[in-house]
Amino acid sequence: MEATNGNETLRSCSPEDKLSAENFAQQSYIHFVRDSVYAFAYALHNLHQNLCNGEPGVCEQMKHIDGPQIVAYLKNVTFPRKFSPCYLSVRK
Repeated sequence: MEATNGNETLRSCSPEDKLSAENFAQQSYIHFVRDSVYAFAYALHNLHQNLCNGEPGVCEQMKHIDGPQIVAYLKNVTFPRKFSPCYLSVRK
């Protein structure tokens, strides 16, 4: 199956397709997106631990969270880098 994206024709992936340095170029900003997702996940996890006392799921205290409250948790997030900042450059 094929689709178009502007002037480019795209085809469906097959099980034989593999990513390699020759056919893949990662965007240079993707690590910022990944780190943002991790930061929110850690902040929500920490907020949940503090408010819900180990209760699974969203407890009553988490049903309404103010912006400043989540920002305070975001400012205190630290997480280990599991991936080295290695990016493939875009070929010209």
